Amino acid sequence: MKSTDPGALLQDWLDSVEPELLLSIDGGDVVLQRVDGGVLCKAALDIGWKGQPGLLEKALRLSLPSLGQFRERTAALSLDPADGRFWLLLRAGIGAEDSLEACIEACLEALITQRDVWNELLQREAGGRKTAAAQPLYPWSLRQRGAYA
Repeated sequence: MKSTDPGALLQDWLDSVEPELLLSIDGGDVVLQRVDGGVLCKAALDIGWKGQPGLLEKALRLSLPSLGQFRERTAALSLDPADGRFWLLLRAGIGAEDSLEACIEACLEALITQRDVWNELLQREAGGRKTAAAQPLYPWSLRQRGAYA
């Protein structure tokens, strides 16, 4: 039976001795692993590296802007050599005033946000899914005349 309460699911895992918790968040694979002093949160990206020329280099170049945007909560990009999947890794450490559950939830929120951004950017780099340009709410002719609804 699937849990509808993420907090309860997380707490049940923390109370168990299981080394990993496998999740599907918004259709993507997420893994929580116990490590010394915290939990390693991992999110799989939709795109993997299958030897495409330049994709690995392009992915690595995106790491610096990611660091600038997400700062101390920046996930590390990794490549699983077994299947060529890209993963984002972020460690949830225990803060002095925070519970481990709160740290993991904050880590997961940051990780999923980054996963969505990375997926979009890597899809563009790989020549996959294109996003439509934002369309203005009002036609250009109306905006030029200053007529707004």
